Amino acid sequence: MTFEEFCYLHDIKINVIKMPTSLRGFAYYRCDMFFVCINSQLAFAQQQDTMLHELVHILENHFVVSIYDHDMVEKKTKLILNDLKINGGII
Repeated sequence: MTFEEFCYLHDIKINVIKMPTSLRGFAYYRCDMFFVCINSQLAFAQQQDTMLHELVHILENHFVVSIYDHDMVEKKTKLILNDLKINGGII
């Protein structure tokens, strides 16, 4: 399965757009679809890392988490990504 097919099957739309350099990217849910917005001004490797970070938020369903749990959610996301990198899950 290609990445594009995976996104299509999971109702995920990836957008690379120009935004302030202080923002790497974000994800949101609307109208039964997930949207990932990545800053076009980042280096390609940073864009990839940001996209993976936002995809973890989608796959872990972090959209139902309280805003007060933001730090916990970010820590969990980083742990998942580190585990994938260490175990060879990300090429």
